[in-house]
Order: sequence, then structure tokens, then C-alpha cells
Amino acid sequence: MKSFKPDMQIANYKRQNAKSNEQKGFCKKSSNPLHFAFCPLPFILCLLLFAFCQFSYAQQSIIIDKAIEIANTNSLKIKNEKLNSEYLQRMTKTAYDIPNTSIGTEFGQFNSNVFDVKLGVSQSIKFPVVYKRQKQLLVEEAKQGQWNEAIQKRELTKQVTQVFYEMIYLKEKEKLLQKNDTIYSDFLRKSTLRFDKGESNVLEKATAENQLGQIKNQLAELQNDYKALQTQFKYLLNTDADYSPVADRYKLDYAETIDTNFVAALPTIKLIAQEKNINIARIALEKSKKNPELVGGAYYQTFRTNSNLQNGYNGLYASLGLAIPLFNTSIKNKMNALEVNNEIADNKLIMEKKNLQYKYQQALQNYQKYKLTVAYYEKEALKNVDVILTTANKKFINGDINYLEWVILINQNTEIQSNYLEAVRHLNNSIIYLNNLSTL
Repeated sequence: MKSFKPDMQIANYKRQNAKSNEQKGFCKKSSNPLHFAFCPLPFILCLLLFAFCQFSYAQQSIIIDKAIEIANTNSLKIKNEKLNSEYLQRMTKTAYDIPNTSIGTEFGQFNSNVFDVKLGVSQSIKFPVVYKRQKQLLVEEAKQGQWNEAIQKRELTKQVTQVFYEMIYLKEKEKLLQKNDTIYSDFLRKSTLRFDKGESNVLEKATAENQLGQIKNQLAELQNDYKALQTQFKYLLNTDADYSPVADRYKLDYAETIDTNFVAALPTIKLIAQEKNINIARIALEKSKKNPELVGGAYYQTFRTNSNLQNGYNGLYASLGLAIPLFNTSIKNKMNALEVNNEIADNKLIMEKKNLQYKYQQALQNYQKYKLTVAYYEKEALKNVDVILTTANKKFINGDINYLEWVILINQNTEIQSNYLEAVRHLNNSIIYLNNLSTL
């Protein structure tokens, strides 16, 4: 009989123990001298934790107020409108555009046959009222830039809010579909067991499979729609982060106590009214151009002579005059044209007011309609949802109804909940539109 040496026994024991540890997922020694050990299980857990953290970072929760704030801060359109407003504000300092100063010289034999020199500085300037009218025109144009900025902010707020609550709607729809997925998964499992035992036919099993397949297909479509909305949301917020909207409740509230005169204070109306103010300022400017321009100058001239009877000398003198617009037909015609433009602005203002009032009334009617629909579901239809589900399941288990009747009841129950979500969706859209029209 062959005997083993103690050191060989110890070595064999270590190899067996190491192999056992590797099978159990414990640390094993790495062949790389720079690595002390390789631990598969902790390493995988670390990777999973890192991936979860990355996912959590990528999917940041956000409330509507924060979303609007980020959108307003990052929007390039609003930034451009702010820059345009700043540009128009700076342009108001250019009203006093005094013409160039003229500096000239004359030299030659214009007094006698002796060479003389004349130096002069002259300046023309418009009548002071012209500069005043130019300043007023530039101030009115600057106000127009501010209203353009306000309109862009309102439009962006509406778009962000619409996409935000559309994403909330899809999340609510997903919850409903996941609930039905659980119901029909359980139904398919039980139908398969009954079919295997010969207690049901293939039609029941096929019905369960089809119903479950439809739900899963709807879930896949919904998730794709959500990703598309998320891309649009990122575009509106002008950010690379993937935000997941959160709200205390799916349904929006609306304060119906609105001042009927709100239309006159809306930025779109203010912008059109400002167009008329600009036009009036232009008419005033054109009218002021009928005033004469002031022209003045100062001159230095030598008066040398070759006569013994008269000594030469150097002379200083000044000039002052008026440049009168005798041919001012174009000014009159321009003023007449601007008067017509005033009438156009008046008509445009009236049309826009009527248009906004019509849109507001239409949106208010839609709001009232969807408000009644939502109230019906909340007060009546939704109260029976849980009762119908529980009762249908009991009757199906007890054999009081067949699987087709059970499927009909479950689908009707689902349709009620789905219709409620759709009604709230329409209600929210009408409120968002009303807020965009009436919020000052």
C-alpha cells in the first residue's frame, strides 16, 4: 500500500478546498500578479448597484413648476427675444443722430492776384422736436420687444405643460394596463391548468392568450409613445437629462372666477396695440420733419493785397441759416400712408380681441363638458369597478358564469377606467388652454 507524504496531503487539501470555494462563488486567486483576488459575486453586485445609480440619475423626477422654470431658463427662443429686447433698449440711445460736422478749406486767388486761404467749420442740426420724436419712436419699438418676449414665454409654458400632463396620462394608462396584465396572466395560468387536466377546451386557453397578448402589445406601444414624448420634453427644456414628470394628482383644477376683461391685458393684444403706438410715433416724427434744419459755421480767412493803398489782414466770421423743406410732398404722402396703416392696426386689434374671446368661450364650453363627464365617472361609474371585478371573479370560480362572460365583464370594467382617464386628459387639456388664454 502506497503512502502519501504530509506536505502532499496538505497541498491536495488546499486544492480541493479552493475548488469548492470557486464552485460556491467565493474569491479565487487571480493569475495576474497585480491582482490579489477575484470575487465574482461582490463584483456583480457592485456592477448592479452602479447601473441602478446611473438609471436613477438618468430618470430624474420633476414637477411642473420646475419644468417650466428650466424651460424658460434654457430656451434659445426666449434668449433671442431677451437679446432683441436689449437691442431695442440700447437703440433708444441713438435718437440724437446729429449729422457730421463739415470741415473745409478754400485757397487760391479769390480776393486778388495774391494767394489767400480760407478755413471753415460748419454744422447742420435738425429742429430739436425731431430728435424728441425719434426718441419716442425708439421707446415704443422697445416696448414691442418686451411683449414679444412675454408671448414666447406663454407659448413655451403651454407646450411644456401639455407634454408634462400627456406623460402623466401615459403613466396612468400604464398602471391600468399593468393591472389588467396581472389579471389576464392569472387567468391564462388557470386556463392552462384546466386545459391540461381536461377541464376546459382550447377556446378558453386561446382567449386568455389573445387577451394577454393584446395588453402586452398595448403596453409596448405606450412605452414607445412615452419615449417619444420624453424626447419632445427634453427638446422643450433644452436639456440632455431624461426627466420623469410627477404630480400630486392627475386631474388639474381650474378657478372659474375670471375677469371678463382679461383679453385687453393679454400680451398678444398688447403687441397689436403697440403696433398702433409705433405707427402714431412714426406719424409724429414725419410731421416734425416739416420743421427747418439749423445750419451754422465759423470761418477763418486771409485777405492779402498787393496794393500799397491797403494792408492785408486775417478775418474771422460766422454764418447762420435755415434749411427749409420747401419740397415736402413726400412727407405729406408718407403721413397719409401711415394714417391708413393706423386703420389697419385698429381693425387687426378688434379682430384679435374677438378671436380670443371666441376661443375662450369655446374652451370654456369644452371644459364644462369634460367636467361633467369626469364628475359622472367619479360619482357613479368608478364606484362599481372594484365590486364588479370581485364579483366576476367569484362567480367565475364558482361556475356561475363562463369564461366569455367573465372576459366581457373584465373588459367593460377596464373600458370604464380607460374612459375616465381619457376624460381627465381632455379636461386637463381644456384647462391648460384656458390658462394660456386667460392667465395674466
